[in-house]
Amino acid sequence: MDIGFNTWIVLLSVIALGLCNGIIGVYIMLYKKALVSDAVSHAALPGVALGYFLTASMDIEMHSALPIMLICAGLTGYLSILTINKILHVSKLKEDAAISISLSVYFALGIVLFSAIQSLENGTNRHGLDSFLLGQISGVTANEAWIIITASVLLTLIAIAFHKHFIFQSFDKECSRHLNPLHKYATQILQILMMAIICIGLKTTGAILVLALLIIPAATARLWSSRNNIIIMLSACFAILGAVSGTLISASSLNFPTGATITVILFGLFIITFVIHIFRTKLFFGLGSIAQK
Repeated sequence: MDIGFNTWIVLLSVIALGLCNGIIGVYIMLYKKALVSDAVSHAALPGVALGYFLTASMDIEMHSALPIMLICAGLTGYLSILTINKILHVSKLKEDAAISISLSVYFALGIVLFSAIQSLENGTNRHGLDSFLLGQISGVTANEAWIIITASVLLTLIAIAFHKHFIFQSFDKECSRHLNPLHKYATQILQILMMAIICIGLKTTGAILVLALLIIPAATARLWSSRNNIIIMLSACFAILGAVSGTLISASSLNFPTGATITVILFGLFIITFVIHIFRTKLFFGLGSIAQK
């Protein structure tokens, strides 16, 4: 397969995206916010649609509209976080109920807006809009890839800078409240990072499956180790491996949806790890029983 310069740039964007997802996903797992990230990923869909209407009204071509559409997706994603927090603060509902309400409402709004777009004249001719649903690497241009690379690297650096604050707060909130000067802001910063990386990954993995690249590598890494630094490194490696493999398969003649392909590969890595984890656990307890006898 002849790989040109633009293809290398797109592949580099996938590597940067996988690295960022692998690192931030560990913090989300430690904070037990996986379901919140699911709500944010679905809430980004109406933002994409609103971004389409905005760029269409300004007569901006689709290949130049990605920054505007991602910003709109980020706004609706963050709005879903505010909705969940507001429901929790003013009612007796539990977090799972608040998340379910936010997820279903925003996703339904996105479907309605996408249907409205399809009913418009020439709406189906806006190349690349469907890739925000299931992801399609073939629809990523070199300029869009540079945007993904830049944003992913920036978010990765921010996550690394706040590493000790995230770890401290996730394991001991009471102690963090008294000793961590950034205690009030750590959760909000992580939510912004989560919202941003989800929106950046929309073009590659799609709104429906973007959560897989964020959570599955972290869960897989957790089965290999209990040390945070090792989990973060393994999660980044698994995310990069799944993202690159899925992208190459999707870009081949098979033409599978990128998001679905990446998800299947990541789940395959998780299953292999899970089986090894089971046998390792049984072997450990088996040797323990023999030693006691």
